[in-house]
Amino acid sequence: MTEHNPYKWYKDLQDGAEKSRKEQAENFNKSLAKLGKNAEAKRQADQELFNKALQKMHDENEERKENEIARAKTEAATKAEQEARRKFGTRTENEKRNDEALRQMLRNMKL
Repeated sequence: MTEHNPYKWYKDLQDGAEKSRKEQAENFNKSLAKLGKNAEAKRQADQELFNKALQKMHDENEERKENEIARAKTEAATKAEQEARRKFGTRTENEKRNDEALRQMLRNMKL
């Protein structure tokens, strides 16, 4: 014959509460892990976007630098050429044509 335990309901209640706490803890840990994975995925996506923006800024700065260098080289070459022509008295074909046209105009005015 089995003995009847009058406090069995209390033991069952404790066991049920313990089982419920374990399930809640497992569910909480699963949810927390999922949140962590989602946060990491978002962080990686944000980091990739940030890296792309930085790379674009770097590329634009490099392009501006190259353009500035090319412009400065062109200006320096033009200035050096003008200085050399002035120093040695040489003229470009266009300047020679302009001078000749001015001389011709002066001759025509004297007539």
